[in-house]
Amino acid sequence: MSTFKAKIISNDLYHEYKRLGIFGSIVLSVGITLSTEILPLGSLAQVVLFVAIAMFSYQSLKMQRTMQNLLNRQRIEITGEAIKTIDQNNIVSEQINVCNAKEIIVDERYTYAEDSAGAFWKMIAKKPLSNNLTIKSKNKEYRYQFLIESHYMAVQIDKIISGWKREGYQVVTFQETA
Repeated sequence: MSTFKAKIISNDLYHEYKRLGIFGSIVLSVGITLSTEILPLGSLAQVVLFVAIAMFSYQSLKMQRTMQNLLNRQRIEITGEAIKTIDQNNIVSEQINVCNAKEIIVDERYTYAEDSAGAFWKMIAKKPLSNNLTIKSKNKEYRYQFLIESHYMAVQIDKIISGWKREGYQVVTFQETA
């Protein structure tokens, strides 16, 4: 049986940092191109631009660390039988048996940022790429947002969802409105 493992996005700030990181990469690329191709070698403008690029790079590294901290708090492990959240110390903080679920709400399509140009532009337009899973039990609702980092991970979650459907669990597909 397949197992899906991913980092849980615990704070929506992650998406804003990701978006700023993309803009930062574009600005950095333009700055480097300007400093090497357009400005005269050794000019004061080139030195100032180089210092600005260095400061910007430092801020980008700090932002990357913050993004990682937002992701490294918990992870999710999903199998055909259970959904577990695991904390930084590898302790299962929550476990939901799928057989106890009244309803499982899944995204229409699970994807990752590098999957398509459309996903990239959605992120730029402040419609962050998010992969969600909601479990409704008799007396509680559990919602998870997680990061899919590869095509393999997207295939694994799709296999598990297909298995739930074959087993007869109440799986509902959430279709995002544009």
